[in-house]
Amino acid sequence: MKGTPAPATRETLYRASLSTLVPARFLSRPNRFKVVGETAFGTVEAYLPNPGRLWELLLPEARMLLERSAQREGRSTGYTVIAVETSQGPVVMLHTHRANDAAGWLLDRGMIPGWENARVVRREVAFGGSRFDFLLEGPAGTFPVEVKSCTLFGERMAMFPDA
Repeated sequence: MKGTPAPATRETLYRASLSTLVPARFLSRPNRFKVVGETAFGTVEAYLPNPGRLWELLLPEARMLLERSAQREGRSTGYTVIAVETSQGPVVMLHTHRANDAAGWLLDRGMIPGWENARVVRREVAFGGSRFDFLLEGPAGTFPVEVKSCTLFGERMAMFPDA
């Protein structure tokens, strides 16, 4: 029907939830945990919570998404890197702890193929002597889920570990 908006994809919906982040252009990586980027406000340093190599992602001019960080004693940067956009378009989470937030966001909306009818029973659950990120309940029963932050990927495959 003419005038009907296209259905939102998982990626466009999650991008909208990232709208409070500050875009920055990647300039350099002085060490494993710090990057330098150019924002609309000037050149900034940001904490990078992912010590992986990230050679495929932190390319010159790559678009990063930064979160403003609360100023506190001992902190040397005013921002934290949350994600980077790839040249192919997808947003890749670089903040390893935020991968769980992204997965939870998708699960709550029934947007993970095959798990559309699953619901989150609990986060951070001990199960059989191990700790998992989520306990889900679906038509087939209750099951634990562990989320991994993968930054190395191909067309339809993510690889972990990615170093």
